[in-house]
Amino acid sequence: MPEKKIVICLQVRIGSKRMFQKALQKINEKTILELCIERLKKIDDKIKIFVLTTKSPKERGIIKVCLKNQIPFFRGSYNNVLKRYNDFLKIYKFHNVIRATCDNLFINIKSARLLIENHQKYKYDYSSNHHKNSSIGAGIDIFSKKTIKLISTKKISNQEKEHINLYILNNLSKFKCNFVKAKSKVARKRLTLDNLKDYGIIKRNYNFFKNKY
Repeated sequence: MPEKKIVICLQVRIGSKRMFQKALQKINEKTILELCIERLKKIDDKIKIFVLTTKSPKERGIIKVCLKNQIPFFRGSYNNVLKRYNDFLKIYKFHNVIRATCDNLFINIKSARLLIENHQKYKYDYSSNHHKNSSIGAGIDIFSKKTIKLISTKKISNQEKEHINLYILNNLSKFKCNFVKAKSKVARKRLTLDNLKDYGIIKRNYNFFKNKY
């Protein structure tokens, strides 16, 4: 089967220590997971979206949302997120993978489109529009399949297994990278969903935030 160009993988699991069942909490009668999927579809409706979750029985709620919305899903390692991606790419033949998480409901659409275009055009190993001067929670990461495969052969720390871009950031000279500031009308705002305090702020201001990108 020939390799397809690119896929969006929405990385999610139930067992968040800071906010249990975060992805299944609701805003405007929809789960966080559903809102993230809706946002990702706006980047390019031709790019297929997969939910990457774990084999834990606790993910039943995640699977239920995927089935309801006809979103394909892949279940892999719980703690070794890098292995989850590598195992996914062994089965689904995509050349590049866009990583998104349910922490980030307000991905900068315009910036994401440009990042994807340049990543494929210039054949980067890794691209990111997470930037210290951008809103926290507005960015994505893109990895080439060969980069995921290469990192998977290395002896890496548990932290690098969980945060799959960390090995790249610790070894920048070994990779062809592209880092872009994600410009937005809400500059340097904390928009990520990490805990109950974040959830309260986002829930109250959801419609305002989502229309600023």
